[in-house]
Amino acid sequence: SLARNVSAEGDEAVYTPLPLPEKGLYWNFQLKLLMIYTPGALHNGHTAYTAARFTVRNDSLLVTDTYIHTMNSDSLLDESTTCLRGVGIDANREGFALRSLSDKHMELVSPHYRLLLRKY
Repeated sequence: SLARNVSAEGDEAVYTPLPLPEKGLYWNFQLKLLMIYTPGALHNGHTAYTAARFTVRNDSLLVTDTYIHTMNSDSLLDESTTCLRGVGIDANREGFALRSLSDKHMELVSPHYRLLLRKY
């Protein structure tokens, strides 16, 4: 599930679920490439695919340089974009704390989002 930070109570953030695309949301990690796919939904305003670079350092994951992915080319998204909020990225970059990681689940937390991902 995917959630967005809507307020803070003390030191603990409060999250409410974002509406997910009808047919799901998929984050696919391969080497240093992240592919985000939403079947049946054009989440970046043009396609159902967003490509991004990512790095992992200690207990954090940094998503950088997000691109609108088409089969013959990629277009870098503007730094002020808001189109990726529905898939858990606030602009064209997002830093996450890696809260938990197992062979079945991963939990990522940013100042804006808490993502609970499961392996298929």
